Amino acid sequence: MSRALLLSAAATAAMAASAQAQVLTVDLAPLAAAPAEQQAASVLKGGAICIKQGPLTGAEMRRAFTTGQADVGLREELSKAGVMVNGAGFAAVGVAGLARVTLADVCLPNYGFASMNAVTGKVEVAVDWTLTDRATGAEIGRLSTREAVEVKGGTGGLAGLVDAAIAANARSLAANPALRAAAARPLLASARPQPAPPRDPTLLVLPPWRQSTQKAPLAVAAPLIVESDLDMIDNLDQSEHFAVPLEAGETLRLEVLETGSKITMVVANPGGRYIAGTHPRNPERQLSATAKTAGTYVVSAWTSGDPPVTPYRLKIDTDRRPYKPWSPPPAPAPLPTQVAAAPTPREQAEPIKPTTPPAPPQPPAPLAPLPKLVPPPGVLAAEIGKPVQRPAGKVGASVDLFAFIGEAGSVLQATAGAAGAGGLSVTLYTPEGDRMLDADGVDKTGLSAILPKDGVYLLSVGRQNAARPYRLTLTAETPDIFQWSFRENAGYEILGPNGKAAYWTCWAAPGSALTYVRPGGQEATLRVLAGGDGRWDLSDAPDYSFTTKLTGGVFIRTSSTGKLETWSIRDEKETGAYRGYFCP
Repeated sequence: MSRALLLSAAATAAMAASAQAQVLTVDLAPLAAAPAEQQAASVLKGGAICIKQGPLTGAEMRRAFTTGQADVGLREELSKAGVMVNGAGFAAVGVAGLARVTLADVCLPNYGFASMNAVTGKVEVAVDWTLTDRATGAEIGRLSTREAVEVKGGTGGLAGLVDAAIAANARSLAANPALRAAAARPLLASARPQPAPPRDPTLLVLPPWRQSTQKAPLAVAAPLIVESDLDMIDNLDQSEHFAVPLEAGETLRLEVLETGSKITMVVANPGGRYIAGTHPRNPERQLSATAKTAGTYVVSAWTSGDPPVTPYRLKIDTDRRPYKPWSPPPAPAPLPTQVAAAPTPREQAEPIKPTTPPAPPQPPAPLAPLPKLVPPPGVLAAEIGKPVQRPAGKVGASVDLFAFIGEAGSVLQATAGAAGAGGLSVTLYTPEGDRMLDADGVDKTGLSAILPKDGVYLLSVGRQNAARPYRLTLTAETPDIFQWSFRENAGYEILGPNGKAAYWTCWAAPGSALTYVRPGGQEATLRVLAGGDGRWDLSDAPDYSFTTKLTGGVFIRTSSTGKLETWSIRDEKETGAYRGYFCP
């Protein structure tokens, strides 16, 4: 063979190898932990000289896999090795791993100071990998990897060592020839025939390296089916955003066709304001929203982060029937003038019946007034911002009971008194009738309280001498959206799914420090400022600060450690008994 032919063959082989390397793609399932009995037991050592502290059971070793960081490390290491990860149908082979700790020799130097972060020691993790054909679901092979990691003076605790060992297993898996051969198979998406009808949705498979935000969404055109996955590699808040142009009156229709977890959908108008969404706790798979004005609307899809990688298919479609505003029909044209015929003898004999003129059009009925607070007998109505003057009565002690409407999270200022009013006492009650706060004084007294709920509150004013008049004044400071979310239900038990108290709260410093108490006695204190910045003071873990933002009706809290927490503005917690205003 000539030199030119050899060079040509080598170039062709190199191009083929390069093309094959570009399609190394797998569908990676969240890593699973083997049963506790398969995990290695060990002895936990702690303190400056690593004294034995107690046994680490298999169940405790298994919990080291539940930090959520293992899957992120797996994806990162596979991507570095040229194996793309996409869990939404872009890959021909599925990969699932079952992990177990086979060796643990760990010391936590700061264990006696209630810190589990600093770590020294060695951990070995073995992972059994199962490969499946995504087209048929059949198993096509099994692989095993086993890697150890040893650190001295590291951070991240036992879970950090386990995550590092899992990342080492991912590097071994990516280098395995059997895995690379399976991952180089033709892509399922490229083998799908294109639908013939022009209105059928086209399929858009997003590559794993794409990123989108609410301010910079991915532009798409309906009808469309998006195949992708939500993970922290793409966006820290595990969300994706799509810009969809709509005409005035056009209805946007969204449907989650496939998903590995609960996915919440939110639609924002061209101005960025929330117009529709599904509930994060039990999100519906379908959502519709009608455009009031023409423009680009943003569709956001997000998940809570469990599992850390969520594959999904989202159908984006519209009705394509623009809305036409109603207008009254035009008045009918007058009939053409006709010459009246001469009346017949019968018509002349019959009396002419007078015609009844049409009734004039009736004006529209006025809107019903908003309901006002009507307190029960013996209770006086009060309103925030409108003082109430109470006249002099009979000599002797008396109590006036007032009812007023309060807003959750607002700071109430209640003041009662007048010159020469004498001894006064003020008591505030919750909407359920439990005592919240009280105060007393001479000639003038008052209290300040943060209201925990929207509802009708009761306030009693006691006078030592009812013959002396007084004036009651109620004012309230409205919180911003972040303080409202922070202060809501303060003082109440929050019930869990079993109907029992999961925790309750009390004010350590009203308005700025709210303490959470669990039935076992564990406590943590939350502080939130206007604008969403805040801090958690924890008794069993390091304290950390955070920032909070509101996106499309969803709160997204990002901690200084990178941890994410999300909840909807529409979330409602079920409350139990009122425990009290101040912490004991």
